[in-house]
Amino acid sequence: MNPQRKVADTEVAAWMAAFRRGELARCAALGREFVAEAQTDARAWHLLGLATTFGGDPRTGAEQLRRAAWLGRDDASVWDALGVALQRGGDHAAAGEAFRTSLRLAPQVASVWSNAAANAFAAGDAAEALRLAGRAVELQPTLAEGHLARGNALKKAQSRYDAERMHDELAGQRRVCTRALFERHAGGGHAGPDAIFI
Repeated sequence: MNPQRKVADTEVAAWMAAFRRGELARCAALGREFVAEAQTDARAWHLLGLATTFGGDPRTGAEQLRRAAWLGRDDASVWDALGVALQRGGDHAAAGEAFRTSLRLAPQVASVWSNAAANAFAAGDAAEALRLAGRAVELQPTLAEGHLARGNALKKAQSRYDAERMHDELAGQRRVCTRALFERHAGGGHAGPDAIFI
């Protein structure tokens, strides 16, 4: 191990390309290599934690991402990833804390608001999910996950529905609910970690 070693941008790009192709085993192998060679680099732990989480072990992924957060305290993307891992592991309170930290560091990132909304929804707080998802959609009107989180929250909080709002929400969902989106969320349904509302 070289204490000065950092994961290079080209290595991150190779990891991201494998992740986009769904090669999670490859991502995990690369992440383990990065951590073995650069144990003090937050990016190495971040990438390993993401691969572990999306590979089906969110609790171990959360531990790896906690290490990344400790090494890179001011990196909003690490705190967001930690929130996702904690949510997938069922610890919604700790996930909420991680998302709040990420939002303090980067309040203009719509995807973090959307992730926080999905966590609030999974924790049973429809009103908070609606507020968070609304902010995500304000920041990035084309963010599919923001519309989905908002739709889920509106469905749960039926009292918030009115004809005009329902029409606008459904129109927004029609624009973003593509075949690719549904393939990404296949098998989730209402019981999944990121439920889809239609």
